[in-house]
Amino acid sequence: MRGVILAGGFGSRLFPTTKSMNKHLIPVYDKPMIYYPLTTLILAGAKDICIVSTPQGVEGIKNLLGDGTEFGIKLEYKTQDFPRGITDGINVALSSFREYEPILVILGDNIFYGPGLGRAISEAIKPSMATIWTQEVSNPQDFGIITIDSNGTIMSIKEKPSESDSNLAITGLYYLSIDLPELITDISPSIRGEIEITSLLEKFHNNNSLNVKFLSRGIYWTDAGTVDNLSNASQFIKLIQTRQGNLIGSPHEAAYQTGLISKSELISLMVKMPDSDYKNSLQRYFSFLV
Repeated sequence: MRGVILAGGFGSRLFPTTKSMNKHLIPVYDKPMIYYPLTTLILAGAKDICIVSTPQGVEGIKNLLGDGTEFGIKLEYKTQDFPRGITDGINVALSSFREYEPILVILGDNIFYGPGLGRAISEAIKPSMATIWTQEVSNPQDFGIITIDSNGTIMSIKEKPSESDSNLAITGLYYLSIDLPELITDISPSIRGEIEITSLLEKFHNNNSLNVKFLSRGIYWTDAGTVDNLSNASQFIKLIQTRQGNLIGSPHEAAYQTGLISKSELISLMVKMPDSDYKNSLQRYFSFLV
């Protein structure tokens, strides 16, 4: 399966840090932010992944991740010169694929964690249907919001509504089906000047090809693109890793667990890593290997 990580934008909500670096390289506890969405895609079965970012972001992220060899995957990079919205970023990614096939798209500042998450994602998707994942939030005005009636019928999809009868936020994870290329065309920018993901999802809905899944209460999800969410995510990850011993957001661990790299390859990678909290976390989690 192909994957896309959208890691562009100015990162203005994290200014002034993002004045000198792409926000997806900012650490969330012991790992750079982009490790988390990359891990989610690997666990869901993506092996061919395109990362879309700014010119500066592509340079930094490529220095961090390379061509994906150490994770047993293929990474490509595409530049989005100006933040024109999620749908525009998806369009940029499409140019990296010679032949289109359905893609799993994730926003680079979204963190997901939960037992069996990768399997749940892969089992939920169907090539003929676009799929989105939702979760209840207390601040619907900050998200794309979907309204569903008691029969499960989609009533509306709105981008950051000032008032809403629904609090079901559309998370930053989208499986876009085989009819994406024809539906992504001719979408007008919103008042914000962006080609909104909600506009694309409305087209899937009008085409009777939009599937909605609810994240269970056991799944942790956050948009780490604000100062408060970034801090809260770091504290959550620290708590889980230190108390429970579970490693969150490690593409090395995900690559090993999914069979993309071998035990000896993982050990070799750890040996080459400089002393760091991340290396220590890997060694503790894989103490049976070393």
